[in-house]
Amino acid sequence: MIGHHLLFIYRNFKRFKISFFVNLIGLSIGLICTLLIYFWIRDELNIDKFNDNDTYLYQVLRNEPLNNTVNTEEYTPGLLARALVSSIPEVEHAVAVVPPNISYKGALSAGTTKIFTTPQFADQGFFDVFTYEFIEGDKNSVLLHKSAISISEETAYKLFKTTKNIIGKTIAFENEYFAGQYIISGIFKSQPSASTKFDVLFSYELFLEKRPEVKEWSNGGPSTFLILKKDADIQSVNHKITELFLTKRQNTKETLFVQRFSERYLYGSYENGVPIVGRMVYVRLFGVIALFILGIACINFMNLSTAKASRRMKEVGIKKVLGAKRGALMVQYIGESMLLTAISLFVALLATELLLPQFNSITGKSLSLHFDLKLVLALFSISLLTSLAAGSYPAFYLSGFNPANALKGKLSSTKSELLIRKGLVVFQFIISIILTISVSVIYNQIKFVKNKNLGYEKDNVISFAKQGKLDKNFKSFISQLKNTPGVVDASYMYGSLAGGISSRSGGLSWEGQALDQKNTKFDYLDVDFGLIETLNLKIEQGRSFSPEFGSDTSAIIFNKAAIKAMGIKNPIGKTVNFYGNRQIIGVVDDFHFESLFEKVKPFFFKIDYENGGNILVRIKRGSEKIAIENIEKIYKEFNENLPFEYKFLDDDYQVQYTFENKIAILSRYFAGTAIIISCLGLFGLAAFMVERRSKEIAIRKTLGCSDLGVISLLSTFFVRIIFIAIFIAFPIGYLIMGNWLESFAYRISLQWWHFAFAGFLAFVMAWTAIASQIFIAIRINPVKYLKE
Repeated sequence: MIGHHLLFIYRNFKRFKISFFVNLIGLSIGLICTLLIYFWIRDELNIDKFNDNDTYLYQVLRNEPLNNTVNTEEYTPGLLARALVSSIPEVEHAVAVVPPNISYKGALSAGTTKIFTTPQFADQGFFDVFTYEFIEGDKNSVLLHKSAISISEETAYKLFKTTKNIIGKTIAFENEYFAGQYIISGIFKSQPSASTKFDVLFSYELFLEKRPEVKEWSNGGPSTFLILKKDADIQSVNHKITELFLTKRQNTKETLFVQRFSERYLYGSYENGVPIVGRMVYVRLFGVIALFILGIACINFMNLSTAKASRRMKEVGIKKVLGAKRGALMVQYIGESMLLTAISLFVALLATELLLPQFNSITGKSLSLHFDLKLVLALFSISLLTSLAAGSYPAFYLSGFNPANALKGKLSSTKSELLIRKGLVVFQFIISIILTISVSVIYNQIKFVKNKNLGYEKDNVISFAKQGKLDKNFKSFISQLKNTPGVVDASYMYGSLAGGISSRSGGLSWEGQALDQKNTKFDYLDVDFGLIETLNLKIEQGRSFSPEFGSDTSAIIFNKAAIKAMGIKNPIGKTVNFYGNRQIIGVVDDFHFESLFEKVKPFFFKIDYENGGNILVRIKRGSEKIAIENIEKIYKEFNENLPFEYKFLDDDYQVQYTFENKIAILSRYFAGTAIIISCLGLFGLAAFMVERRSKEIAIRKTLGCSDLGVISLLSTFFVRIIFIAIFIAFPIGYLIMGNWLESFAYRISLQWWHFAFAGFLAFVMAWTAIASQIFIAIRINPVKYLKE
């Protein structure tokens, strides 16, 4: 019986070649998109869930009142972890971790091999909290000594070309704070699903020794991670942690709370101290897009199957006369759908395997097609749902023909059937138009972000770490740089302008400071003379720092937002207190030192170039290659054995929007896919419409109907559908993209041409899809059809 059904299905596929190939292509493309999105979503949902204690692993976060809002940070007091273990019974383990920070970047060397790396520091219990596989070494003792260092498998290969027999070997680390000889105590495998990667792990005791200020409860440096007991109540834990913190640090309005560590990647955005949907919004969005794209492909199958009903009604009539039950016919038609879905899935799997390298390049992931139980279940579920969604309505529709009418060739379409068919096509184009609007808005917002005037010039500026012998010979190095051909200017700053301002303080006071201004927080940068000129920042009032004024080492320069927040009039020459009295010598125009998701905050510069940080060099346009070669030569004179690694400031800036850029690229591909599948459906419908109305067209042409009349006759249906889709899609697209733009503090406005472009593209693609069939219609020879 099954063989008979398969043979019959094969004959139907062969008989209706156009609908078969349209459905095959449409379903295959839909399944390809669904599979790619499934792999991406699965990877996003699994990030940071590699730990054995994932369910009970939490991170302590700090809420800080900041300029009429609440700022949430992961930096906590350096002694908090140890205090929690001894004071709060619900805490089973607690560790302090100093995550990779560019300020601690240094050169790791073994023999003649040197590599740059950014270390992480952690308490001894780090590997009781986080799960990492060790190739060599005992995870329980690798961080016992200050001179111990654990390295990743990749770092071991870079330094020694092997991971065997290197425990106990000595390697050197060059850095302002942590320079010295260290003994390798362990080699671990990096977790591919970790949101934060590190290659080198030092003891936290070493960090406390070199940075003793972290022991003060008023300081915030490391992150704190906890393993809570199974019966722990989170609200109670939050209350106890805050109480403990307030006993150690009085006269503060800051509070602490815990959030599950593996949720921070997807729910890492905060609004007034409360976690909100962050990246998770994109996971949900692409999940919906996958369903819609697959739904569009299923709609094609439904429409094409019901459109060819007149050519199959005699088949249904004969089968029913011979005793076939409606249920058996429904099984046959759903079987057709399942077989077509299976073929499409096979094609989709082959295509996905070929497309994954390019998809990984776009998303920055390392996805691969490995069959496991989860994937097999997912594929089975996707194919089953697709088969039922695509085949249920045609099966119900075709099996419901009246045998007598079917044998007579009478096919009557009710208004509800016509409305359903039109509604499905309208739905296809609504989704396609909304996606097109989204792509247009996202593209223009990202373009706006890339080209917005930030208040400083980021082009042709390179940055590299101030380390090695540059620390001791900094002035001499800067002086040589400024006299180098191709170099316009050079200076220094501690931190980064690409969302990496590492210093924030509320300890600044001034004359006339109101009570409600006591909580005003200021971001600031420690800089060298010439930084403002190197970045071409605009001085609004006063002057810049100058070595000609010896007092400028204790001077201060604010931005306009800071002066406004302080309420100071005529600020030049006035004094503020920040670890001593400082005179205001200048005010710079507001500039964006964070991403455009944030509004410009109160900010100031002060002179301090004693710490490690970044050297910035502005290069003459057109002389980049020669200038960089000259800079490297000077760098090698000071750091002979250190590799010269630099970054362009504009590239560093774009890193802040890496995720949004990926979303923009993926959106373009998926929107294009939705439009293509919708147009395939239109093409199939147009083909069947021409075939079913060929005799009518022949008679009309015999009676004098022109080609233009035939075009009008056939196109009216599709034009009406596109207009209805546009009417519904535009307001929905406006609401969706307006909500998305709200996440940016600085954003474009929704323009009429975003919507006009989407509507125009829908018309063009629809006409492209049906043009060939209309051309066939106007070429119909009336004689051929009138003979019948």
